[in-house]
Amino acid sequence: MGNNCCQSEKPSATPKHSVVCPSPSIPNMHPKVHSLIDNVYKGKSQELTSIDFSERKIGEEGGRYLAVVLPYCTQLTQLSLNNCGLRNLSIDSITSALKNLPELQILELSNNPLEIQGSFLVGEAVHSLSKLRKLSLENCRIQIGIEGLSKGLIRCKYLLELNLSQNKLGSEGAKSLSRTLRSLPSLEVLQIVDNNIGTEGARALAQGLKLLDHMKKLMLSTNNIGTDGVLEVWPWLPSTLEEIHLENNLITDEGGKNICYDLLRFSNLKVLMLDRNEFSKKTAKGLIEVLPQLRISLLGLSESGLSEQKKVLSMAAMDCEILF
Repeated sequence: MGNNCCQSEKPSATPKHSVVCPSPSIPNMHPKVHSLIDNVYKGKSQELTSIDFSERKIGEEGGRYLAVVLPYCTQLTQLSLNNCGLRNLSIDSITSALKNLPELQILELSNNPLEIQGSFLVGEAVHSLSKLRKLSLENCRIQIGIEGLSKGLIRCKYLLELNLSQNKLGSEGAKSLSRTLRSLPSLEVLQIVDNNIGTEGARALAQGLKLLDHMKKLMLSTNNIGTDGVLEVWPWLPSTLEEIHLENNLITDEGGKNICYDLLRFSNLKVLMLDRNEFSKKTAKGLIEVLPQLRISLLGLSESGLSEQKKVLSMAAMDCEILF
């Protein structure tokens, strides 16, 4: 890695202080990375349980140096590297290092261009992280890399939260994700916003969602599922859901009406977001009938053609905040 720094073999569980080079010999890099290396050099790696470099832009070189010291932090439970400017070699190095973090529960890599190859590497890494509870990979350009990621995710039996929004998964990616969901019985939060899964993807996704008995939050906004898509997926949504997000999905009155007629089975529902769809009086009528019987605290209807029904809808749900 240059300057004869950190060229040792893979560290043991309790590395000696001399394994990592003293900070004076480390090249210029982001101060957060420098500080972490200094802590490892001083023998404090076992004290670290959380590393958060989100928005720090440590870049390629900082990422590679981070990968060298990560295996020393064997008690790490959280690693947050959102929007750090990681790519190519640094992603390769960091994903390899992840395999040495058996206690890791939270892994956040959003807004770094993993691309397809990086997604496969993350899949290989999480295969070893049996205690993983949260994985965030929003806007990582995963695309068909979901196949490789899924091979690792099926081992994460205790995963509670998964964020794959803005990754251009498409209908084929939704099919792969659906197969993966069947191996994630504990999942509570799923975010797949803006992936253009379409009606076919919604149909496939339904087969995985129906098996999730602990689901609390589903974010399926901006996926072009349309009325046919919502009719496919809605009947299979877990009744345990507390938040449902279906904004901007080209859903018409036919879909809106069916949503209304089936809302009563969601006894724990607190948030329902239906903004930017194509509703009119039929959906409004369905909502007016069912809202008094629900405990929804937030209902999103902005840009959905129901502004003229604002008064009557507000009267139907006095304790619910409705966004028009």
